[in-house]
Amino acid sequence: SVQYVPRTYAEAGIDEGEVADGLSVLARYVKESFTFGEVSHDFGQYANMVKIGDDLFIALATDGVGSKVLIAEEMRKFNTIGIDCVAMNVNDLICVGATPVGFVDYLASEKPLGKSVIGQIGEGLLEGCRQSEIPILGGETAILPDMIRGVKGPGLDLAGTAVGVSREREVIDGSTIAEGDAIIGIESNGIHSNGFTLARRVLRSEYSYQDTIESGVTLGEELLRPTRIYVPHFKALRDAGVAIKGLSHITGSGFRKVLRLGEFQFDIAALPDTPPIFSLIQSIGDISWSEMFTTFNMGIGLVVVVAPDDLPAAKSALENLDQVYVIGHIATGGRGMVRIPEYEVTIK
Repeated sequence: SVQYVPRTYAEAGIDEGEVADGLSVLARYVKESFTFGEVSHDFGQYANMVKIGDDLFIALATDGVGSKVLIAEEMRKFNTIGIDCVAMNVNDLICVGATPVGFVDYLASEKPLGKSVIGQIGEGLLEGCRQSEIPILGGETAILPDMIRGVKGPGLDLAGTAVGVSREREVIDGSTIAEGDAIIGIESNGIHSNGFTLARRVLRSEYSYQDTIESGVTLGEELLRPTRIYVPHFKALRDAGVAIKGLSHITGSGFRKVLRLGEFQFDIAALPDTPPIFSLIQSIGDISWSEMFTTFNMGIGLVVVVAPDDLPAAKSALENLDQVYVIGHIATGGRGMVRIPEYEVTIK
């Protein structure tokens, strides 16, 4: 029989319109709770903060590794998903200007996982926290045989929560972004932790996780590359005195995430070459550029917006850490859109 290959995230089983509809119901209750404290951001940002002192905000972010865990299960390789778990949380904290200070994890499994698997997960959590310079303050393990099913061996779900702090003047909310500002992109480390429901189904139609792909590693190894942690980049920019106007962690919904920074026209005109893993997904799945850019990071894991005057300092602060690209600017004209003319993509 011919295997069905989805061409969109919705066809793979995740309709983002339906997700948004559900979230809008929850948002009503979340927003109502804002009256119980002094909250820094509106609902729907990467993280949010509550004021706890004269000039001190505490920030919280919570997220999980998602279906990337299924690849770890099939590969029996669990030593990197802990890095993903930390990364997904601390990278969201820095987007609102908070410096991460602590982390807790939540590990749910179908049955007890055994010392080897738990040890590998712990190794990854520790490495993620080492890169972020934060302690693991505790966590929760839950055995849920009636709720969780694995694909190979006992199933598991890994999530976490990170806490950060910020002074009022350090809060990043996009309010200072102006036309002409520069858009910097910092490279990703592969797919990171989003888009796996589509990626897995497309790639598994032609490859096994043990097959060697163009980059010289197995498909499983490529997909398990850990999410890059951008806390060092955030600290380097701060230490260099750069006024960070906006930060966008390119996760679920891909470049649509940039629109969280405000009602601007983001012109992305100078992206680096598309990393091979994304080209592979696109060619096998016959996926449109628009779908690719609204599902995956396409090689850019963090977007930074700075004033043109700050661009030299920002580039020199970041270049010691990873590949950095000036990918575009805030344009005049449109509102609430990301334009990627090279690929004829407009995201609203």
